[in-house]
Amino acid sequence: MFSKTVGHTLPLILLLALFAPLSRAQLVGTTITITPSATAPVTISPNTASTAVVGAGFEFSECIGPNSNNCISSGLFVGVDISATQIQFGMSGATFNCAGGAFQIVLSGLPTFSSISYISGSLSSGTFALASTTANSATFQGSCTSGFSAVGGANFVFNVLFPPPTLSKSFTPPTVLAGQNSALVINIGNPNTFPLTNVAFTETLPAGLILATPLAVTNSCGGVLTAAGRSMVLSAGTIAAGTSCNVTALVTGLFAGSQKSATSAVTSAEVGNSVTATASLLVIGPPSIGKTFGSAVFPINGTTTLTFTLTNPNATNMVASVTDALPAGLVVATPNGLNSSNCISGNITAVAASSSISLASMVIAANSACVVKVNVTGTTAGVKVNTTSAITSVDAGTGNVASATTVVALPPSISKAFDVAVTPLNGVTTLTFNIGNPNAATALTGVGFTDNLPAGLKVATPSVITNSCSGTVTAVAGSGTISLTGGGPLAPASSCTVTAQVTGVATGLQVNVTDPVTSIEGGTGNTATASLTIGGNFLVSYAANLTSGDSVINLTNTGANGAALTGPGFAGGTGNICVNVYAFSPDEQLVSCCSCPITPNGLASLSVTGDLINNTLTGVKPNSVVVKLVVTGAGATFTGTTCANSAAVAGQNVANPLLATGGLAFGTTLHVLGAGFVVTENPFRGATLSAQELASITNRCTNIIGNGSGFGVCKSCRPGGLDNTNR
Repeated sequence: MFSKTVGHTLPLILLLALFAPLSRAQLVGTTITITPSATAPVTISPNTASTAVVGAGFEFSECIGPNSNNCISSGLFVGVDISATQIQFGMSGATFNCAGGAFQIVLSGLPTFSSISYISGSLSSGTFALASTTANSATFQGSCTSGFSAVGGANFVFNVLFPPPTLSKSFTPPTVLAGQNSALVINIGNPNTFPLTNVAFTETLPAGLILATPLAVTNSCGGVLTAAGRSMVLSAGTIAAGTSCNVTALVTGLFAGSQKSATSAVTSAEVGNSVTATASLLVIGPPSIGKTFGSAVFPINGTTTLTFTLTNPNATNMVASVTDALPAGLVVATPNGLNSSNCISGNITAVAASSSISLASMVIAANSACVVKVNVTGTTAGVKVNTTSAITSVDAGTGNVASATTVVALPPSISKAFDVAVTPLNGVTTLTFNIGNPNAATALTGVGFTDNLPAGLKVATPSVITNSCSGTVTAVAGSGTISLTGGGPLAPASSCTVTAQVTGVATGLQVNVTDPVTSIEGGTGNTATASLTIGGNFLVSYAANLTSGDSVINLTNTGANGAALTGPGFAGGTGNICVNVYAFSPDEQLVSCCSCPITPNGLASLSVTGDLINNTLTGVKPNSVVVKLVVTGAGATFTGTTCANSAAVAGQNVANPLLATGGLAFGTTLHVLGAGFVVTENPFRGATLSAQELASITNRCTNIIGNGSGFGVCKSCRPGGLDNTNR
């Protein structure tokens, strides 16, 4: 047996450094044993007496195997790096003769490796492969075919891979409440017999975790650690042979769930990359609460549904509680409409007409939500902001508060008026509807009403309408209905109008009441009433040339307001009227006023010169006057027997009613012509009386009667007709 040693002198070190400054050095001193299959091994081992120079080789004095032709001679030991993580080495520059047979090569004394493989060699005829390994050695076995020879280039090339770093991580404690901290520990190990340099990795936290504030990190791996937000990056670290190091950081759990943190593979300059690593921190989140009103706007005294949603974000059941104090103007409805869904159990208190709701010890399933609904009533108008207490739990801390807003709206209002108080039969008048929005901040939509006219009124022909309320107005000519649908939006604190012309088709007092006005937001509002008297209660005529004669006004009651012959003396007064008389001078001054009670079918008379202008307010007797008569009921039910002060209040309460029909008047003119009188007679004509004119003449009459002087108050009516002898 013959052996030589490759020395550890500088030239060989330089040769090795050309290819693998760090990894290759780990193979210096490695023993290569070449063994035939049937004889004692031939060993080549280091020999310190050898002079090691580039190209120095191993010399063999014996051949391999029983066949002396299987020889390797003049071999060189060469190492070549092919990457930063593996080493290729072998024998070259040798002569290999094969006469047939089996052989093996044992590589021993290797540093701990992760894998080794045969790459290439001089053997082109036969087999050669890895047979077995231990922690620090590898055995390759082969066979050659007789007659194969490689002269000056025998080579067996092996590839050795060293183990990568180890990587592990953990959280301590492994479970925290949201908002609390846990320590993240990242451990990196070097299993090799040589140090690792340029060690690097990146740690990425999930959305549910963040590095704690203030930042709390440590690093025993050297190099540079950059940490901010949800990331940590290590670069240029160093780990000594056979040791490990740690990077630690406090992290904060933000919200519930299993929060998985990922670490990239650890890299180094010497060996391959590690595996990646993950670890999970269980964050227990508090319960959360949400709430909504069923309607953004609903009518006063109406109801809407208040919905509470209690959410458990965790993987186990939890117990939660919350209270809700309703704002002023909201109370629990009667009945309260209480119901719940997906709640395992709990104690719910919502007393009808009370102002608070309590959800106590509500058991909520894992990763689920419990829903509770209660009806509430709006008792005052306005914006209602409702905020709960913070929701609490037994083992997960305190959660959020919930707020919701609704508006309780007042309904629209409606009023109506005829443009006149009295109109002749078949006369046309305008009916005006005024709709108002009393809300300070809420517009109203879907505004509408229906007005069914009384029997004595019909929509005029042609139908003439106006509408500032938007929507659709329906008023068919000759029909008895006026309606508005889909009106609005009607702005807060504003109003709009609808007008329609109507015709009086029957005499008498016509009391017109609408249905309630409505809207979507404010619900149902009020009704509106207006009255119109048709025919026989506002009569007008004149008397002229009073210095040459007189005019007599004859007044009668047709009995239209009560059965004939049931007046005084016939089982009590029914149908009595007051004919209120107003005399105007040509310059439109009211010079006198008074009132005459007339029973059904009765007759009374007034002398213009003797009763109307004989005691004028101004003291001046005009030569002509316009006489207007307003007919009202004697008392609220036409059963009164006096008309005292009636002229001052005529028509002021049309709902009783006071305006009446059944009055007829004739003017008889007596003029001196020659030695006698000339008599002419004309009926008073029916006319339209506006509410404004009625108010004007009654107010002026009030002043005349109220001044106490007696001037302007005409004399009382006389029963029967007047002639030139009984004035």
